[in-house]
Amino acid sequence: MKKLYSPEYKQGDNAVLAQKVAKELLAAIDAGDYKLVSVDLASTKRLDLGKVEDCVKLIQVREAVVVNSVRNLKVKTMAC
Repeated sequence: MKKLYSPEYKQGDNAVLAQKVAKELLAAIDAGDYKLVSVDLASTKRLDLGKVEDCVKLIQVREAVVVNSVRNLKVKTMAC
């Protein structure tokens, strides 16, 4: 039996939490409750990482790229 303070317990706990957040995020996007920013990778080259607004924009773009890749993976998995 794993002890609650063991590293294995924490890693498993984080994996379950990540799956739950991903599932809920995809459901919110599909329902129209959450909107992703439009992905314009060319514009990210002009961002200034010294500005908070630009850092937020970069995180939003990364989120959109990751969500789109997960959607593509989900479609490929369902097709098999």
